[in-house]
Amino acid sequence: MAYTNGRIPLTALTGLSWDGARHLRLRQDAAESLERLAWKFELAHSGRQLGVTDAYRDYDAQVRVKAAKGKYAATPGKSNHGWGIAVDLGSGINVDTSAEHRWMEANGPEHGWRNPPWATDRDPSNGQYEPWHWEYDPAYDRRKGDRGDALPLRRGSTGRNVIHVQRALGIPVDGLFGPGVDKAVREYQAARNLTPDGIVGPITFATLSTPAPTPEALMALADTLTIYRVPQPVDGRAEYTLVGPNGSVPIGETGEGIGGQELLSTLQRRGVKVEDLPAGAAGVRELDVLVWAVEATSR
Repeated sequence: MAYTNGRIPLTALTGLSWDGARHLRLRQDAAESLERLAWKFELAHSGRQLGVTDAYRDYDAQVRVKAAKGKYAATPGKSNHGWGIAVDLGSGINVDTSAEHRWMEANGPEHGWRNPPWATDRDPSNGQYEPWHWEYDPAYDRRKGDRGDALPLRRGSTGRNVIHVQRALGIPVDGLFGPGVDKAVREYQAARNLTPDGIVGPITFATLSTPAPTPEALMALADTLTIYRVPQPVDGRAEYTLVGPNGSVPIGETGEGIGGQELLSTLQRRGVKVEDLPAGAAGVRELDVLVWAVEATSR
């Protein structure tokens, strides 16, 4: 299905997965590229994470930005934020004289990210000077084949998601999934009744991310949540996915998904809607940001 600028459903976008950016989404190729670049930034800056203040912006949000910034904001329906291929960056990149901005100028282009001419020419008639605004063009992305940080993670994987796993497990951080990480992951999985195979798939990754909400928290959020029926089960294990404002998490029917049928029933009792996945939606992606590591919530 073809979507228009600023009218792309969240289920057709991919979330960013690091702290401070979990509420943001991009087109899938742009999100995967930024994941790779964020890991590279983190390793180059002593573990500091790449700051992202804005990414996909829906039509109504662009209307508000236009009202606030006037001629310095794109007309609603014309912004690359509305296509999910533009980000506004922090972490010093937003300051054009900083070492971080120079790092981004040196490393961003090979990942397909560029600070467009209108944002750098200091010509007021051409738009606001925005050293923080970067746009993705897959034609310039020379790192598209670098998928070392994609789920599932296993021995040999590298990247920002491996760093996340290492931090969550409290083991030395180097971004490399070696024997020590394999051992720690197996022990973690065994302790939580997950298959102790040393592979970090969506389920293990989710449980490492954030604690489960309380029933009271779920009740308060019920009007912002939707459960979509997924036509093709994820890895044959999840037939539903819980979608919230910041991402999605699979719900398994067989007991291998997070929470299983008990969770599904609990959420429905709390008023969460169950709908068919919209036609043309991309469904659940491995790198989707998980809103919560949902466990059995009826306890």
